[in-house]
Amino acid sequence: MTANELEKLQVPVGGDQLTRVRFQGAKALRDGCHTVQERLEQLNPIIIELFHTLQDFLDVIELYQIL
Repeated sequence: MTANELEKLQVPVGGDQLTRVRFQGAKALRDGCHTVQERLEQLNPIIIELFHTLQDFLDVIELYQIL
């Protein structure tokens, strides 16, 4: 990869809702930094993964199948 390609590189970040909130907070703290790397601008988009919500849903389905 060339330096120009690395500057345009975007890395998706995934996690649950709490991870997303914490990561956005970390990025907000670094907004005043001088370089793209220090501002964490390559770490984008932030993808919300609903695995905890899915787990809760499956637990409820299992509970109702037992009753």
